[in-house]
Amino acid sequence: MSLILLAPFGFPAARESYNFNTLWRYQIGETPGFELPAFNDSGWEEVGLPHTLKLEPMRFPRRQSFYRGLGCYRRHFTLPALPAGSHVLVRFEAVMTRADVWVNGRYLGDHLGGFTPFDFDITELLNSGQDNVIAVKVDNREIKEVPPEGGIQDYTLFGGMVRDLRLEVVPPQFIALTKIENPGLAEGRPRLAVRTWIQNFSSSRIPALVITELRDPNGKVLATVSSPSELAPQAENLVEQTSEPLPPLRLWSPVEPYLYTVTTTVQAQGEDAISTAYGFRYFTFDPDQGFFLNGRHLKLIGHNRHQMYPHLGNAVPNRYQVFDARMLKAAGANFVRLSHYPQDPAFLDACDRLGITLFAELPGWHHLGDTAWKDLAETMLRDMIRRDWNHPSVILWGVRVNESPNDLEFHTRLNRVAKELDSTRPTTGARTFLTHGEYFEDVIAVNDYSGSILPREEPKPFLVTEYGSLSYVLPPKPTEKELLRSVGWYLHILNLAGEKPWVAGTASWEFQDNNTFMPWYACLDCQDHIRDMGLVNLHRIPRPLYFFYRSQQDQEPFVYIANRWTKASPPEVTVFGNCSEVELTLNGKSLARQGPDSSYRLPPPNGPAGRAARLIFARGAENRKKLYPAEGLAHPPFTFSALPWEAGELRAECFQGEAKVAEDVVRTPGEPAIIQLEPDYSELVADGADLTRVVVSVRDRNGTLVPERKRMIELSAKGKGRLIGDQPLVLENGLAAVYLQAGLQPGAIEITAVAGGIAPARLVITTVPSTEPAVPLPDSKK
Repeated sequence: MSLILLAPFGFPAARESYNFNTLWRYQIGETPGFELPAFNDSGWEEVGLPHTLKLEPMRFPRRQSFYRGLGCYRRHFTLPALPAGSHVLVRFEAVMTRADVWVNGRYLGDHLGGFTPFDFDITELLNSGQDNVIAVKVDNREIKEVPPEGGIQDYTLFGGMVRDLRLEVVPPQFIALTKIENPGLAEGRPRLAVRTWIQNFSSSRIPALVITELRDPNGKVLATVSSPSELAPQAENLVEQTSEPLPPLRLWSPVEPYLYTVTTTVQAQGEDAISTAYGFRYFTFDPDQGFFLNGRHLKLIGHNRHQMYPHLGNAVPNRYQVFDARMLKAAGANFVRLSHYPQDPAFLDACDRLGITLFAELPGWHHLGDTAWKDLAETMLRDMIRRDWNHPSVILWGVRVNESPNDLEFHTRLNRVAKELDSTRPTTGARTFLTHGEYFEDVIAVNDYSGSILPREEPKPFLVTEYGSLSYVLPPKPTEKELLRSVGWYLHILNLAGEKPWVAGTASWEFQDNNTFMPWYACLDCQDHIRDMGLVNLHRIPRPLYFFYRSQQDQEPFVYIANRWTKASPPEVTVFGNCSEVELTLNGKSLARQGPDSSYRLPPPNGPAGRAARLIFARGAENRKKLYPAEGLAHPPFTFSALPWEAGELRAECFQGEAKVAEDVVRTPGEPAIIQLEPDYSELVADGADLTRVVVSVRDRNGTLVPERKRMIELSAKGKGRLIGDQPLVLENGLAAVYLQAGLQPGAIEITAVAGGIAPARLVITTVPSTEPAVPLPDSKK
C-alpha cells in the first residue's frame, strides 16, 4: 500500500493519517550528536510508543531511586514525493516533561509539559524518497517553571513519549480544529452549530466550500449545511455554520450514551475532512437541587482517576485507557474527576461511548509558581479545552489548581479564559475543606476529609470532589478485616450526600492506588511511595470497596459476598447487593434471609492521617458510637451477625420480591495447590508497545482463591515479547499481576510461573501484525 494517494486532476488527496508509534530506537540518558542523520543508532533498543524512559518497581523506597533524567529517541522513515501544496505534520499527544525535536538534523523546537498535545510542520525538512530521521530528546528532570512542578506532587511524573504519535499528510487547505455546539436543545428546537478553523498554506486567497453533515449511527444524513467561503492566504480562517432545526434526537446520557457523527469537509485545492463522534445533551447545576441532565435529576457518583500503571507509568496503550473506563462504568460510576491533569484522549473517547461524565482540570497540585509558571498553566488550560470541547462526557472545566492557595487574580484569569473559549460548560476547581473565600467559579468543589460533609459557605452549586481515603488508609498488604472496615468511611459520605439535595455529586479518593512523589514527612500514609487508597490496587485488582460501589447501581442485578469465609474472617458477614432481600446459606442450609441494613456505625480510623483527622475534629470516639440511618444510600449493605462458622460453601441469593435475580458464592479455601494465570487479552498487536495484564493467583485444588500474603512466585517469559513486573512477585491476599508486552515480530509469548510446593503454571499469548497503516522505514533500515 502506498503511503500517499493522489486525488483526481492532480490535486492533493484528502488528509492521510499514519501510525508513527512503531520502530523507534531508544537510548536512556543524554547522547551528544544523536540528532544528526548519520549518527549510528544500530546498537540502541528498538521500542514502540507509548514508551517510558525507565521501567520502575511498583514500590520504590527512596524518591532518589526513581529516574528523573533524559532519554533520546530516533526514528528513520521515508516518504514518496508529495503532491504540490501538501504539508506533513507530526502530531504528539504528549511527551513528559520537555521535548526537543529535530528532523534531519534541523531543530524544530521544544514543548513543555507532559499532558497536552503539540505538533510540528516538517514539510520543508524532508528528503523525498530518501532516508529521513526524526530525533526527540525527552527531559524528565524537575523543571520548576512547568506545572505541576515547583512544589511537592502527590503523583508521579513518569518521563517518556507517553502517548500516541501520528504523521499526517494534509492538503494546502486543511481543517485545524472544529467546535460543535447544540443551541436550542434545552428549548426543544435543537440546531447544529459548528465552527471550523481552516489553515490555508497557499500564498493566494482560495475559494472553498465547507460542508457539514450530521449522521446517525446507521449513516443516515439528518442535516447538511454548505457554506461557500474565501480563505485568506497563509492564515487560519474561521467558518461558522448553523443548521436548520433538527428532527427529534436521542440524547446522550449515562443510561444511553447515544453518539451521532458530525463530518466537516473542506473542498478547495484538494479536499479535507474531519469526523467527530458527538452526543447531544444539555445540563444544569442547581444550587439547591443538584445536577440535572437533559431535564432529569442525576446524582453524580464517581471517583478520582490517575492514569498511571505499575512499572510503565503513563505509557500504556489505548486498550488500558478503555479498560479503566469499563471498570469504572461496571462499578456504577457516572462521574469521574480527571485528577489532576489532562488525561489520554482514548480515556475520554471511552467515556463518551460508555456514558461517564467528566471533570477535566489543568495540571497542578497545591503549588502556584511565578509568572512564567502561571503563563504556562494558562497555555495548558487553553490546549486542554480546545482538545476536549467536543466530548459530550466533559461537563466541567477545572480552572483552579487542585488544593492551591487562594490567588484571586490568577484563578479569575483562568476562569475568564475558560469562559471565552467555551461558554457552554461551567467552571470549577477543587479546594480543601480548610480553604475559604474567593468563590469565583460556577460550581464549588471541595475535597472534604472532615469525616462529614461540611456546610457550604456560598449558595452555589456544590460537589464533593475528594473524600474517604484519609479516614482509613490501607497498609501495603491489608487483611480482610481492614479491607472491610475501609468501606465504612466511603459509605458514610455517600450516605450523607444522598441526604443532601444541594450536593450535586461526589468523587471518592480514589479509583486506584497511585505512586506519589511525596516524602515521608508530607505523606504519613505513603508506603514506599505508593498510596494504598483505591477501590482497586495499582494493578486494577478490585477490593471490596469496588463492589460496594457496584452495588449502588440499578442497571443490572448484583450481589457480592465481601468475606473470604475463613477461620480468620470477621464474625460478621457483609454482603453488597442492589435487591430487596438476601438469603445466606451455608453448605446448602439457610442461615438467614433479610433486608438491607437500616443503619450503621463508623469503623475506627486507620493510619496516621486518619487518626490525625479524627483528632483535629474531635469526633473520633463520638462518631464511632453514633448510629447513622442509611437513608441516603441507594442500596445499603446486608450485614449478617452471629453466624456459626463451618468450612464449606457460603452462598448469597439476591431476591427482588420472590424472584431470585443474582447470586454469589465463596468457599473456604483449602491448601495451596496451583498457580492461575489470567490475561485480560489473549491476542496482542506486535508493535513493541501493546500489552496485557496477567493476574497471578494461588488456588486450592478446587480453584478457590487462597488469600495468602507472603508467598513469592518466580515468573519467566520467552518468545516474541517480554515480561514486565516485580521479581519475585509477592501476592496481596492471594493476588498480584505482571504484564506481557508484545515485541515487533508476530508470534507467541510464553509465560511460566513457579512457586515452591505447588504446581507451576504456563500461559501462551499470541501476537499478530498490525493492520493500521504506518510510516515505513527506508529500504536500508528494514
